[in-house]
Amino acid sequence: MPRRLSLPLQIVLGFVAGTAWSLLQPVLGLEAFTTAWIAPLGTLFLNLLKLLALPLVVASLLEGVAGVGSLARLSRLGGRTVAYYLASTVVAILVGIGVASAVRPGTLASVEQRERLQERYEQALAERRSAAEELQQKSPLQVLVEFVPENFLASAQDNRRMLQVILATLLFGIALTTVPAERIAPLRQLLQALLAGLLALVNIVMRMAPVGVFALMAGLRMDWSLLSALGAYSLSVLLGLGLMVGLAYPLALRLLAGKSVQAFYRALFPAQVVAFSTSSSAATLPTTLHVCRHGLGIRDDIAGFVLPLGATVNMDGTSLYQAVATLFIAQLYGIELSFGALVVLIAMAVAASVGAAPVPGAGIVMLVLILQSLGLPQEGLALIVAVDRLLDMSRTVVNVTSDAVACVLVSAWERPRGEAA
Repeated sequence: MPRRLSLPLQIVLGFVAGTAWSLLQPVLGLEAFTTAWIAPLGTLFLNLLKLLALPLVVASLLEGVAGVGSLARLSRLGGRTVAYYLASTVVAILVGIGVASAVRPGTLASVEQRERLQERYEQALAERRSAAEELQQKSPLQVLVEFVPENFLASAQDNRRMLQVILATLLFGIALTTVPAERIAPLRQLLQALLAGLLALVNIVMRMAPVGVFALMAGLRMDWSLLSALGAYSLSVLLGLGLMVGLAYPLALRLLAGKSVQAFYRALFPAQVVAFSTSSSAATLPTTLHVCRHGLGIRDDIAGFVLPLGATVNMDGTSLYQAVATLFIAQLYGIELSFGALVVLIAMAVAASVGAAPVPGAGIVMLVLILQSLGLPQEGLALIVAVDRLLDMSRTVVNVTSDAVACVLVSAWERPRGEAA
């Protein structure tokens, strides 16, 4: 009897087959067939992941915080998690600035290419600019106000308000740590049972992943010819993302946690493929939780605390992309950014990393605000929009990878003294 292929290998095959179908369908005249019979399967898979994301966030984060046991340990765990997230975000931004300064992709685009792409994507740019203007008109303190939901159920109905759900859940979890353990024992048992059921459902949904990934990639609509016009910019972003995945994270894993890099990436690979095909950290969260718990052996209380928080506030890939895109647009128009402007860029990108929703396309809305803060021409965004889909998929992989690295590091730092690695 032939040996059955492993799930990660099946997902890879689905990804490759879907990409090939996406490239061949215009040649074979299969666009209508793909839209009617294949793309809906990808939407179904994505909807199932989104369906699981919210209850997993609430149940795992609440159980994770309650399982910490004390405010002192919660403070230590939260401090270490946030410290890593901020540090990794700053590193990603600096990598993006370094790559864009070395390659200088904005100096390679011709005037004709710039004008053609700006005209073609003006409508998409107008939509992003309108969303950014709405954000800019609000009071600076309004951001803090919007962190706290006035209606938990209303926030739970919108993935873009995931940060509100997380904050409300965190507050309730913190309150639970002040209640005697015997009083909350029934609630914790209920949460543990709910988590067990949700994770079992994740296992079922993941069996659909090869077909779902194939359908998502097959239904992808991208003007691949534009990649040649914006090749230097795209390669700059991909190079920066590659440095994070291939250098920064392995160094952190080896030096700070003593973790095998090969074992880490082998276990995480299914989550990275799902992240690439969905372009959403939130939609990938069920898979990331499953991988960290079962593939990397992370304790439930740590994974349940670190990953839901990271899916919303830790966006290394998005921050790096914003840095490269900002310098690309500045170079495109012959504008040299001063040291002070680069400091503003770093601060704005860090803030955008926290404020961006964990859904496709949110990063480019935050990029509008960064360009406005630096006084750069927003018209250059038309070029960014042209290839944003591919880069959005790639930077989501880095976002998810960074969350998993945080899980491993915090788990190592929280290990009791004397316990073997």
